[in-house]
Order: sequence, then structure tokens, then C-alpha cells
Amino acid sequence: MSSALCLAATLAALTAGAAAPAPRPAEVQAAIQRAQHNALELMVEGNRWNFPSYIGTHYVSQYSLMLRWLGRTETRLDLAVLRQRLFEEQLPDGSWYAIPDRNLRSGELSASVWNYWALKAMGESLDSPRMSRAREFILSRGGLEKVNAFTRIFLAMFGNGRWDFLPEIPYLLFNVNLPFSLDSFAQWVGPHLMPIAYLRAMEPSRELGPQFQLDELIFDPKARERLAEYRREHRRRVPDAGELDLIRFTLGRQQPMGSIGAYAVSTILSIAAFDDFARFRPAMAPRLRAAMDKGFSFIEQGHFGSGDGNYHGVVDDGHYWDTALVGIGLQDSGVPLAKLKPAVDYLVRNQSSNGGFAFGNDFWYAPDTDDTAEILLFLRPHASDPKVERAGRLALRWLEQMQNSDHGWGAFSKDNEGNWLLKSAASGLADSADLFDESSPDVVGHILEAFGAWGQTRLNSKTVRRAIDYLKQTQQPNGTWWARWGINYVYGTEAAVVGLVRVGEDPNQPYLRRALDWIERHQNPDGGFGETSASYDHPELAGFGMSTPSQTAWALIALVEGGRGRSPVAARAAAWLESSIRAEGRWVDHSCVGTGHPGIIYMVYPSYPYAWPLSALARWARANELVTAQR
Repeated sequence: MSSALCLAATLAALTAGAAAPAPRPAEVQAAIQRAQHNALELMVEGNRWNFPSYIGTHYVSQYSLMLRWLGRTETRLDLAVLRQRLFEEQLPDGSWYAIPDRNLRSGELSASVWNYWALKAMGESLDSPRMSRAREFILSRGGLEKVNAFTRIFLAMFGNGRWDFLPEIPYLLFNVNLPFSLDSFAQWVGPHLMPIAYLRAMEPSRELGPQFQLDELIFDPKARERLAEYRREHRRRVPDAGELDLIRFTLGRQQPMGSIGAYAVSTILSIAAFDDFARFRPAMAPRLRAAMDKGFSFIEQGHFGSGDGNYHGVVDDGHYWDTALVGIGLQDSGVPLAKLKPAVDYLVRNQSSNGGFAFGNDFWYAPDTDDTAEILLFLRPHASDPKVERAGRLALRWLEQMQNSDHGWGAFSKDNEGNWLLKSAASGLADSADLFDESSPDVVGHILEAFGAWGQTRLNSKTVRRAIDYLKQTQQPNGTWWARWGINYVYGTEAAVVGLVRVGEDPNQPYLRRALDWIERHQNPDGGFGETSASYDHPELAGFGMSTPSQTAWALIALVEGGRGRSPVAARAAAWLESSIRAEGRWVDHSCVGTGHPGIIYMVYPSYPYAWPLSALARWARANELVTAQR
């Protein structure tokens, strides 16, 4: 039996349990009030929300090792805390999840290598049961030879891998005057590619002692011999004018909060490049050290200054997104607009000059369409304020300008689909990141919902009609839509259905009925909805997974907006949401629902269970005339 089919066979046990009957009005009202209280008490300084998203503890393990590589002793990292966290998160087979997907039995290879490596560097005995199980898992998956390219970069920096196993990055990509340059990749690629290009060219390798070597994780004994020979023969280059230009280019892209491109990993890679270059060019050392200190401050704030996100691998800031989503949930549930006006004003003050809105701090240089759409939805009820109305119109115009040639939208860029030259130049990194920023149905659905809220529909907007055509063309035969930024078909289908209905599409059309029928068929026995990240690699698992508040909310919102809010399926989903917040006191996604790079990296968004379920339950209650909107 294939692993995918084996997984499908086990999901029923994770979703077992009888669905509760439709909740009573008093129970619904109590659940909504509890969710409102939970969100409002976490408001920051009365005008925003910040729930740092994260991508895995193994990124903290990575950072702990890089601190040693860089000789950095000034840090907020507590190795005892990290060690305990790794012990708690290790799975019975010795592996670690990158991000918890409780539908999966085993963890991920590269994440397991990082955590094993960090524990070994902390002095954990290789003969301990934990380390033995981890080593057995890693070797059963092919050992270091099978980790992704991104991990191989760091292995080479410690002498645990060969630099010549990684692709060289042509320096021509950093000439922004050429038609095919760094900015032709997705927004998130460039900040990482700059330091990777330097490190690959210079091939720095620092052997810090046996506790940092991982020869026991190499599967093929002959590969160990070849690596030992490579270590003996490896020689360093001296940087020339090309490396100087690249370092200057990277320095020029440091953002106000200290990051290189808004990401912690691109920042630590850049710090490594700066540290290496400073050894050859002492005259530049003060400037490089200042940039490094600023970069360390950004990383440490994410890893160790993020509250509940501490030691989970927070690598960027997304509090504008959090503020919009939580604000929408509160507005949908009847919180007076005046109470939320400070958050609206805060976002308007931080609108980018081109009209778009960014994800959060240090993303100001790169506003994105998805954030802009959700912020527009949050702003709309406040448009009687001329400043808000003006900000909304500017954002709408920017979104119109960002529509791709295929009539969809990517996140950050327009028509960012790559070409043979770019794909060839970065092909060796394709197993570590999505390299381009193509249109995706989930983003298109959110943008259509925003357009509809601001009065642009299929009847009066050519942009909207084109986007409708895009969604019709990208719908799967079973009625679903794939999603780029959330897991997966549940998220994409909800976004598409809601967006289409809000711009005037009739939910009784056959193509939308197929989508809603698919959602109804995938309700779990307990009344909730869920989906595993494995559905990206195994589409037959679409809509299968343990119930989570966010995924249940997405399904329920689609049913309500699609005219099925009074159906038994919707009632059972509402009952699941009500019973789960009553049982735990708040909604928590116990399995990951966010996507960083499909099939590669997944993300936990702690704001989601504070926002989406509140909106869903409130919309369902209004559709069933259980509560009335308050303003």
C-alpha cells in the first residue's frame, strides 16, 4: 500500500466522533462572546494584533549552530530551553515534524537533521535512545545525501558537505539593468539568493570540532570517504571585485528593522557572507559589523521575542495581516466599528506609497496583493472617513494594475512566471523554495471579495470579469480550487467561492454547485473539516484530515456565502466550532493549516483560529437568524 493510501486509511481514526446537534442560540452567542474576548484582550496598544507566524523549531536549531559558526556569544538563546523543546517535539520514530501535521505519522528529513545536529552540538550522547532513533530515521530516509539544497548549503559551511554539489549563481542576476535579473524571481527568492551566491562562490568552511561533524548520517560509506578527501583538498578563494559588488548590493537591501529582505534565514545567510568578507577586507569591517548587529537584532526578536512563538522559528513579521484578519472577524461578529477604528487608522498610516499594503515590518518595500485584499475588506465599513475611503481607492487601483496576463494575481509580483534562463540558474534550489510567484486561485478569490465589497462586480468591472474567467479555467474537475497560501483545497475552494459570489456570480450555477457539493462531501464525522499538507503531493487526499477550527471555518464560510448556511452540514460545522471553543476556552489549530511553499515549507499562523472561526460562526448565526449584527 502506498504511503498516501496508508495515510488516507488512518485519517478516519483522527476524525472519529459523532457530530453534535445544531447549537442553541445561547450557546452560539456565548461562543462568539468568548472568541471576541479572546481576540480583544490580545490587542496591542489598542490599535493592532500581532500573532507571529512560524515555520518550525528546526530553524532555531539552525540558528544555534550558526551562532557557533560565527563565534557570536551575545544572544538570547537558552540552549536548555531549546534542548527541552526538541525533546518534547520528537516523534516516536525519532523524527521531527517541520511543522506539526498530525495527519502524518513521521516527520521530515531536513528538519530531523537540523534538530539532531543541534542536540549533538549541545553534547547529547549519540548512544542515547533519542539520538539513536533520530539517526535511524535519518538514515532510513537516505541520510545527508537526500536533504534539500538549502540544508546542503549549511552542511558545506561546516565541512559536512561539498560546495561543488551546489549550483553556482551567475553574478549577472544581480545586474538590475538586465531584463532577467534577481527581481525576476519571486520576492522571497532574491533576499536568499544574494548571500547564497556569495557563499557558493567563496566556499567558506569552518570545522569546529567533532561535535559539529555528521559523518554518521552519511548513508553511503564511499560518500564518507569522498567527503574526507574533499576536506583535505579544499582551498579557499580570495574575493575579487565581483564579490565586493555583491556584498555592497546585499548591504543596500538591508531593511529598516535590520533584516535582509524581511526574512530571518536570508538575514543569517547574509551575516555569514558579511562575516566572511570582513576577514578579507578589514577596511569594510566596521560597516559590516554594524549591519550584522542590526541583523542579529531582527533575528533574535523573532526567535526569542515573539511570545508564544518563541523557539518555534518565527522568521518574519506579519502583523498587518494579523490585524486585518482579526479585525474582520470582530466586525463580522458585531463588535462596534468605533472600537476597531484605531486599528483601521493604524493600517491606513502604514499604506505603501503605491497603494498596496504589506505583510508586516520590513516588507514595506514589497506590498502584496493578498494582504491588500484583506485589509480592504477590513477598511470597507469605515469608508465614511475620507482618509479611509481614499486609501481604499488607491489600493483598488493598485490591485487592478497588478492583474497578471492570465487574469489572475500572484502575491508580490506581476507576471512572475520565470523563463528558461532563470529556471536553469536556480534549478538546484527548486527543492527548497517556490521560485516564482504565479497566479493562484486563493489570492484571486480574496481580491474578488475585496472588489465586491467596494462595489466592483461582474456588471461594472472588466478586471473582475477577467478574474472570473481565470477561476473558471483553473477549477479542478471535482469542483475544487488549489491554494498557494493555505492548506489546501479547502482553503482555495472557500476563497474562490466567496470571491465569485461577492462579485455577482450565482451560487446555483453548476460550477459553483460542484464546489459546494465537494465541501459537503468532505465533512468529518465529528462535524468539522480538515486537510493534510500531504494533499499537495497526493491530490487524492484533498479534503481529508483531522478537524481544525480554521479549516472548519473556511468550509462553513463557503457554505454560508454559497446559500447553504441553513443546511445540516453547516449546522454540524457550527456545532463543532461551538463545542471546541467551549471545551478549550479558545480555538486552536492542532494541525498546520498554512502554506509557505507548497510541498516544501508549511507555516503556523496563530492568528487564524482567532479570526476565521469567529467570522464563520457569526455569519452562520446571522444566516439562521440567531443573532443580529451590531454596529
